[in-house]
Parts: sequence; C-alpha cells; structure tokens
Amino acid sequence: MRVTASIRFKTLRVMLLSMIVLLVGFSYYALTYLSEEFHSIEDRRIGDNLERILDTQKFNLDNLSIKLTGWAAWDDTYEFTEDKNQEYIDSNLTPFAVQNLRVNFMVFMNNKSEIVTSLGYDYNNSREVDLPEGLRALIYPGSEIITHSEVSGEKKGILSLEEGPLMFVSRPIITSDGEGPIKGTLIFARFLDQRELELLSGVVHFPLQLIKIDDKLGDEYKEAFQVLNRGEKYHVHNADRKTSHGYALVKDYFGKPAFLLRMSYPRDITQQGVRSINIFIASFVIASIGYLVLIIFFVNRFLIKRVEVLSREVVKIGESGSMKLRINVDPSRDEIASLGTSINNMLEFLQIAQREVSEKKKELEGKVGQIQKQNESLTETKKAMLNLLEDEKGLEQALKSERDRIGLIISSMGEGLLVVDNEKRIIMLNPVAENLLETKGQVVIGKSWSEVVKTLKEDKEVPVMERSFTQVVAKRKPIITNLEDDHYYLTKSGRKFPIVSITAPLISGGKLVGAVKVFRDATVDKDAKENIEKEVTERTKELAEEKARLLASIESLPRGFILTDPGGNVILTNKLLVDIFGKIPREGWTLASLQTVLGKSFDLMGNFKKVISQVEKSVYVGALSWGTKFLELFIVPVTLANGSVVGTIILIGDVTEAKVLERSKDEFFSIASHELRTPLTAIRGNTALIKDYFVKKVKDPEFVNIVDDIHTSSIRLIGIVNDFLNLSRLEQGRMEFKKEKVDVAAAIKQVFEELGESASAKSLKLVYIESKTKVPLALADNEKVKEVLVNILGNAINYTEKGDVTVSLTAEGGQLKVKVADTGRGILVANQNLLFRKFQQAGSSLYTRDTTKGTGLGLYISKLMVEGMEGTIGLLVSKVGEGSTFCFTLPIAKS
Repeated sequence: MRVTASIRFKTLRVMLLSMIVLLVGFSYYALTYLSEEFHSIEDRRIGDNLERILDTQKFNLDNLSIKLTGWAAWDDTYEFTEDKNQEYIDSNLTPFAVQNLRVNFMVFMNNKSEIVTSLGYDYNNSREVDLPEGLRALIYPGSEIITHSEVSGEKKGILSLEEGPLMFVSRPIITSDGEGPIKGTLIFARFLDQRELELLSGVVHFPLQLIKIDDKLGDEYKEAFQVLNRGEKYHVHNADRKTSHGYALVKDYFGKPAFLLRMSYPRDITQQGVRSINIFIASFVIASIGYLVLIIFFVNRFLIKRVEVLSREVVKIGESGSMKLRINVDPSRDEIASLGTSINNMLEFLQIAQREVSEKKKELEGKVGQIQKQNESLTETKKAMLNLLEDEKGLEQALKSERDRIGLIISSMGEGLLVVDNEKRIIMLNPVAENLLETKGQVVIGKSWSEVVKTLKEDKEVPVMERSFTQVVAKRKPIITNLEDDHYYLTKSGRKFPIVSITAPLISGGKLVGAVKVFRDATVDKDAKENIEKEVTERTKELAEEKARLLASIESLPRGFILTDPGGNVILTNKLLVDIFGKIPREGWTLASLQTVLGKSFDLMGNFKKVISQVEKSVYVGALSWGTKFLELFIVPVTLANGSVVGTIILIGDVTEAKVLERSKDEFFSIASHELRTPLTAIRGNTALIKDYFVKKVKDPEFVNIVDDIHTSSIRLIGIVNDFLNLSRLEQGRMEFKKEKVDVAAAIKQVFEELGESASAKSLKLVYIESKTKVPLALADNEKVKEVLVNILGNAINYTEKGDVTVSLTAEGGQLKVKVADTGRGILVANQNLLFRKFQQAGSSLYTRDTTKGTGLGLYISKLMVEGMEGTIGLLVSKVGEGSTFCFTLPIAKS
C-alpha cells in the first residue's frame, strides 16, 4: 500500500506539476498570442464587410446607369428634347415612373445645357419635390457632369451637396439605334440618405453612418480620416470592450475625400475568445484535478469515458460542418432575393403582355381570315353569276338544238299520205300510211275512211261529222291538226297513237273532187314536248333558286355591293351600301351619283373606265378616307366566256374599326416594347454585374448556370424587343433612312467579320465572290444595309449544316444586286409564300417552328428596310436538300 501510495503520490505529484507547467504556458500563450489573433480576425471581418458595402454601392451606381440607358437611348426622349411634347410628359414622367426606377430626380437637358424638364420625388413624405439647389448649381454650359463628346459617354459618382450626398448618373440623349447627333443629357439621381443606408445595412446587418468630412470632425473621426487618407483601405477603432467602429473613405465624383463610412461592429469575436480562454483554463484546471483523482481509482473506466466524450464531441462538430460558429446572413433578405422577386414580377407581366398580344394577334388573324372567306364568297358569287348567264345561253341553245333535233326526226320520217273522194272513200294511201294504219292499200281502197281508223280526242271518239275530211269537204278549206289538238288514231288492231296532220281539199277545174291528208305518228313529238316542258319547268325553278341564293349571298356580304352595266348604270345593290353611305336611291342611279357622294377622295369614274376598258384587270384601294370613316374599295369586271366585259362589280367595305385596331396594335407594340426593354436592360446589366462581381464567390454551379440562362435569355429578349420597335417604326413610317453613298462590298466584309465566329462554330465557310469590274457605290443607309445583310446571312448560317455561304455583288440596270446563296436544307415550294411575312418561318409546320432561330420578323423587317431604300428583295431559287438563293437590290448612287 505504501508503494502503491508512493507511486500514486509520485504520479499525482508529477502529473500535477506537469499540469501546472502546461496550464501556466497555455495561459500565457492564450492571453498574449491568441488574443491578438482574435483582434486581427475581428479587424479583417470589419474590413471585408466595409468592402462589401462599397462594392454594393458601386453595384447600385451601375444598376442606376443601366436603367438610365433605356431612357437616354430612346427615340421618344430624343424627339421630346426637341419638341417638348406634353404627351411624352403625361405618358412617362409620372411619380409612378420615378418610384419604379427608384430614383429621386430625373433631369432632361438640351444641347444648350438648359433644363427642358425635371421631376423629383421625396420617398419619405411621398410627394413631388423640386431639384436641390446644389444640383442646379452644377448644371451649366461646360459642366463636367453633363458634357459628353461620345454617344457612348457616361458620368457617374457621388456629389457632396448641402442637401446631402447624391448618387448620380448622366448619359447623352441619342436614338434607339445608339446613333447621334447628341440632343442633350439625361440625369438620374438618388440621395444616399438614411433610407439607402438602411438598405446597405441589410447587406452586412450592422448599423451604418455616413459622416461628411469637414472642419467639425471629432477626434475619433479625425484619426480615421488621417489613417485612410494615407492610403489604408479601412481603419478600426475599438470604442470599448463591446463595440468597434470600422471606417472607410468615400470620395466624390471629382476624386476628393467627401465622406467617412462608419460601421458599428460588436466585438463578439474578441469577447467570445476571451471567454473561451478563461472557460478553457478553468475547465482545464477542474479536468486536471478530476483526472488526477479518477486516474487513481478508475483509470481504465475514466479513460474510456473520456474517449467516448471526445468521440461524441468530434461527431457533433463533424455534423455541424464547422469548427467555429458564425452569424449566418439570411439570404432571403439580400438584394439577390429582391432581384429574384423583381424578375418574377417582370416575367408575370411579360406573360400577361404576350397573352394579350397573342389574343390580339388571333383576333386580327380571325378578321383577316373572315375577309379572305368573304373574298372567296365574292369570287364564288361572281362565278355563280357567270354560270347563270352561261346557263341561260346554254338553255336557249339546248332548246334550239332540241327543236332542230325534232325537226330532223320529223324530216327524216316518212309522212303518211291519204287521198279520199267526195264521199270520204279512200282512193289512195302510201306505204308509210299503210304501216301507220296497219293495213294494205288493196284492202282499204274504196272503203270509207271512218271504217279504217277511228279518231280519238281526250279518249273519246270524234264523230264523223267533226272529223277533218268531212270538215274540209264541206268548207273547202285546209285543216291543220297540231300536236296541241290532242288527236289520236285507233287502228283495227287496237293500236293508238297521236297524230299531226294537214288535210286539204282537192279541186280540179273549180270543182271539189276530194281531199288529201298528210299525217304522221306524233308519239315521239308528244314525248319530246312533255320532256322539254318538264325540263324548262325544272330549269326555271333552278334559276329562280340560284337567283334567290345569289341575292341572299349579296345581301349577306360584309361589304356594300354594286353591280353595274358597261355604261355605269347601277343594276343591283345591297342594304349594307345604304348603311355605309346613308340614304341613296335604290333604283335609277349611276356611279356618277356615287362619285358625288365620295367627293374628291377617290376617282371612282376614272377607275371604273379603266376596268371596263380592261386597262386594269381590277382596282383595289385599301384605306380610303371618307369623312370620319375609312373605306376599302374593290372594282372587278364581269366578263363572259369570250372575254367581253358586260359590267363591273364594286365592293365597298367600312374598315374604320380595323384601322383603329391596327393603330392600337402598333401603339401597343411600341409602348409595350419600350416598357419591356427598360426592365430587360436592367436584367441584362444586373446579371452582367453579378457575373463580374459575385459569381466567383459562389461555389454552387447550378446558381452560376441560372445566372447564365437569365443573362442569355435577357439578351435574346432585348433582340426581340428591338425587332418589335424597328417593326413598329417601319410600319408607321417613323424609321429614318440616311441616304448616302455606301460601299456595299465593304459592308459585306464587315458583316463577314461579325458573323465569322458563328459560321466557324458550324464549320461553314463564308465566301465573297468579288466582281471582275469595279462595283459602283449604292445610294442607301449604311447601317440598314448591314442589318439586312446580317438578317439574310444569319438565316443562311442557321439553316445550313455543311458547305458554305456565298455572297456576290453585281451592277445591273442602275441597280446593285446582292445575292446570298447557301447549301442548306432549302425551302418547300408550298412554304415559300410564307417568306417576308410577319411572324412566319418557312418551316414544314407552324407547330414545329424553330423559335430558337428567331421570331419570323427578320426577313419582313429586311423587306421594309430595302423598300424604304427604294430597292427590292426576294427569293431567287430554292431546292429542298440543295439550298436557297436570296437577292436584294439597291439603287446606284450618281457619281
């Protein structure tokens, strides 16, 4: 026991001494070196947060610049700077617009540095305010903040005003195409007030303060300014045991120190470090004592438990994922989440807008389809009228042919010939009569005519005294029995047949010697007559029905209808014509009367004469202004099969509603496109800033891909919006063409350089076939020519998988001809008529259109641009599987 006690005691003494030495050494190390390390870590954290705040402030300035770009490079602003139109102010310069842009001031200036108009808004009091005097003082001719020598110029920074620090961005006012000349300057400005500081505080979650540098600085501020003015990035002042103040220097636009940015930072790290050291030392002492006590009695058991405790601590630390606990910034409160919310709101608004555009488009397409159906109905009506005229003529010819046929049948038949004496006894009959009466001459000669055959009328036997022979002998006048008399002969055999006959007296020497009858079987004639009468009745009914349908079709037309003769006399109209023009006579009026109603707005009689004389095949006027209405007018000839003109058809439609709808559509496209471009420009700029400033700090590849997708999609959407704006300006005639001498060959080479990368990515070769002779210059707009080339060459590259794209340039007949040929997939003949139309691609189906390769506006915009430069554009040839060749021409400039 003594040995054990000695060993235990010695062990305890040695371990106690070791523990004391270790404790003293560790306490000295912890209280000196570790404390300094905690201070250093705390200072670096303060510096990092100050840099984040300054980066965020720079990001805010860049974001403000992006918003300004959409307004400064806009045709409406460009025009407003010159004409100061009130419509621009009412539509755009509203408190809502200022709040939406999140600025305090918008200042519009002309080239004379005069303020055209300005708008200010106080967010704290929710009211409009005037420009601060400090800002007005910086706006004068030659002022550095408003003077721009380049269209891409930009001035931005912070101004130290008496009213407070003011962030500003200024850009030159130019066209939507980014072209000059510069018409003035536009400034967006926002106070860096407490509201902004609170937003910046949200980035680091620590209080911020902005102190103006002047002669009234306190000792702590002076010390910070002196350190920072020597070039230090930040300065930390330990105010007390619980709080540190971090300082950073903020310079104004002119590069002068203007403000101290102070961040109050709790000294949690130092305090927690000291507490941890003290707790650890105390814990170490207690653990050492416990260890010495327990090692004597329960070495194995205590060691195992200590290992278990240590194991549990390690597992706990491993599960936490970090050896230190730090403050986690709630990501749902930073500006990225705010940006995500803005994007979601913007996308929701774009969906609603497209749905409305799609609905408007479907409505327009439905009306266009209705007009096309009406045109088809008109064509069918015209055909029906022609068919009606042809049927009448055909019926006459059929009747004549039938009469000729019956005559031919009658002439080709042998008539029966019969001669009787005064006593009506048969004295002669020919073979035809024998055949018809079914008898022989030698049998009936000498017999009374009434004994050989009976005469019937209406199925009753005609008395002998009323028969034709008796009447002729008695009256000595010929009697003709027609088919209408309905006479029949009934032979001995019972055969009954209708007859037609001529019975004439035979006079010899002035005395009546008998009578002669020429007759024939009229069975065929009677049947033919019945058939003809039946056919005439049916055709007359059909004509009446066709006429009724024709009149119903004319009355149901959605346009006013006029049918005239070659002299301009009105033959037929419909009720809608009265609705369009008011009260006009229904009968006995001419086109001259209608000319009086139309006035000088349209030469109706002149165009009518052109159609009648076939100088023009037809005349169409799409939008004829008449009073408060817009009319659509067609004049087409009514021709016969031989080509002769027998009149005209004039259709007059009231298209006022369609014109108003078309104008509303154009205005909607223009306004919606600009309203979309502003947030889209902000999205593109913000995502570019995120990629430049923040992506490197993010380790999640999915987030990086999301940012890339947003940035790529915003660029594509901006391209689509620009197409809409160009389309709207072209269709409204607002696109300005700067006619000058253009070297088209040089423009082709420039576009080759621009599209070379896209072609190389698909292993395609761009080939320019230079003319052997010098090619003259074109009279055109250089930028528009390059845009047309980009559209056509871009399509060729998109739809060509292998081979090359060839461009040639020649001069023909006062025009420069540019041909673009590819070896791509080619275009089906049935789909070639879709080219150069809005929102159309010449693919196999609308449902399989390739929306990744465009909206279907490129060729349509190119067509309008080429025509605006007095040129032509079209598809020369295309074969499926071999490729396509497009061509456009431009007028040659005079030397």
